[in-house]
Amino acid sequence: MLARFRHEAAATGLQYGFDDWGWIAFAQHHELPTRLLDWSQSPLVGLFFAVEEPDAAHKSEDSRDGTLFILNPTKLNRDAGDADGNLRLLSSSDEDLDKYLPGKDGGIQKTPRAVVAPLLFDRIRFQAGTFTVEQKPRRADPEPLRGSAAVRAFNIPGAAKPHIRTQLDALGFDESTIYRDLDRISQRIKKNYGGSS
Repeated sequence: MLARFRHEAAATGLQYGFDDWGWIAFAQHHELPTRLLDWSQSPLVGLFFAVEEPDAAHKSEDSRDGTLFILNPTKLNRDAGDADGNLRLLSSSDEDLDKYLPGKDGGIQKTPRAVVAPLLFDRIRFQAGTFTVEQKPRRADPEPLRGSAAVRAFNIPGAAKPHIRTQLDALGFDESTIYRDLDRISQRIKKNYGGSS
C-alpha cells in the first residue's frame, strides 16, 4: 500500500522530499494504514478523540463506552531496550528504527517504541502529535501495546460522552481546532449560528 501511495502521490505533480519515515508519516496523515499509531502529548486532545461525536451513520456508537489511553513513553522505550528511554526522532538516520520499516522487520523481534516525527504536517502540530511504531503484527500478539505496563486505560461511560464534549468545546477543543480545516471551521460556525446545511 505504501509503495502504491508513493507512486500515486508522485502523479499529483507535487515534489516530496521525504525519507522512508517521512513517507510513512505522510501516508498516516492521509489515513493509509501504517506501522504508526497516533498519540497526543495533550490529555485534552486524547480525551477529545475518546469521546468524539460519531457521524450520523454511526450514531449508536455514542452509547458505547470510550477509552482514554495514557502512554508513558520513557517506560515503553526502556522496555524496548533504550537505556535513557528518550523519545526517538522518526528518521532514516536512526538505524535502530530500520527494523520497524516494512520489508525490514523479518528478523529480530522488536517491541513497540515511542517516537516523534518531524513536524512536517499541520495536523501533527495542532494535535501535539507523537507516535508509537511497531513491527508487522504477529499472530501471537496482534496488539502488543495493550499488554504493555507503559500503557494505562481509563473507561469513559458512553452516557458521559456528550457532557464531556460540551466541556471540551467550552475549553476550545472541537473539530475545528483539532483538524483546523475550512470545512470543519464552517461546520462550527453553522452550529454556533443555528444554521443548517
